[in-house]
Amino acid sequence: MDQAEGDLKHALSDIEHGFYEWSCFSFQQTAEKAVKAVFQKMGAEAWGQSVSDLLLNPIMSQGN
Repeated sequence: MDQAEGDLKHALSDIEHGFYEWSCFSFQQTAEKAVKAVFQKMGAEAWGQSVSDLLLNPIMSQGN
């Protein structure tokens, strides 16, 4: 989750400085890393870069 929080700070800084395209990318990265962190916390893995795909159809494997 630390990486997601760092990306969020970056995205907010991008907006503040008028880098709107970069802020969109940074916000997407924030969401992707946050979703993956939740899966990790649950003891699972999620692969992919589409946040909506991760949330709707996660490919998860339990590490048992």
